[in-house]
Amino acid sequence: MYGDSAEKILSMYPNSVDQKMTDASDIKDLSRVISTKIELAKKPFNASFYFNNYGLKQVILHSESLFEDVEASSIEDLLTKSLVEKYGYASETADPIETSQKNKQFWAKWEKDYLIIKFLFQHEKNKMMIGYNLTADESDRLDRIAAERLLEGTSVSKEAEKL
Repeated sequence: MYGDSAEKILSMYPNSVDQKMTDASDIKDLSRVISTKIELAKKPFNASFYFNNYGLKQVILHSESLFEDVEASSIEDLLTKSLVEKYGYASETADPIETSQKNKQFWAKWEKDYLIIKFLFQHEKNKMMIGYNLTADESDRLDRIAAERLLEGTSVSKEAEKL
């Protein structure tokens, strides 16, 4: 889903609310958020899809009610299974002892190609997040390309070509 266009999400969820982010937004690198209601494991959720210049960056699912432990485990299992089907087994996960005995939040992380995918789940807060970030190498590569395009045709790029 990383990089999907807002138009694709709007076509999947036609009753969504589409909101452009303002310059005054707390989250500087996001340009748009699309919110909609979805059903997951027979439970209603509010879904927010956050976009930056590259496309979809983050999905936050917020339950309209608090989870019972059994429900939370079922939803967590469903989402984890979907992520494993798409990205393979997680490269890192939360310590299961800490999540069960110390009530720490569950998380799992995947690294696939140029992406880092992180899934966070907090039972007591009835909220889940799937975040997409570029790896540091990919982010650097895109920054270099953007800088090259910015300098293309300028005296700086002409001087660099001579070297």
